[in-house]
Amino acid sequence: MTEQDKLSAPESVSLGQAFWFWLKLGLISFGGPAGQIAIMHQELVQRRRWISEKRFLHALNYCMVLPGPEAQQLATYLGWLMHRSWGGLIAGGHDPGFLYDLYIDRVIEFEDTQRTNVVKAIIALENDCEQRSVEKIRKYN
Repeated sequence: MTEQDKLSAPESVSLGQAFWFWLKLGLISFGGPAGQIAIMHQELVQRRRWISEKRFLHALNYCMVLPGPEAQQLATYLGWLMHRSWGGLIAGGHDPGFLYDLYIDRVIEFEDTQRTNVVKAIIALENDCEQRSVEKIRKYN
């Protein structure tokens, strides 16, 4: 192995370390998808070296072509690369925004307002997208 290969080789990471990283990323999500992708690149490739530059860019290219939320798709795929199914579920499904949606759903069930059906429909669509991501991860694992 050459010195360049050693510098570019990704470091091994535990599922626990990855969990805390994805949780932190979800909590500080600022700047929309472009900001999240930039943070993922800086943290995962440059700082922590959990993913190689080549692998990150390859994944990003595919996620940009696919329809849907590219930052979440990228996070799910990178999580899957590091820890297979559990990594993908944690990275793509353990989004604090998703947890917030579940909380709002419970509040809405408690309160009976006119806008309940509209908000529930939005939450149902988000949950459906999450479920489809999980099914695709299981299909390819």
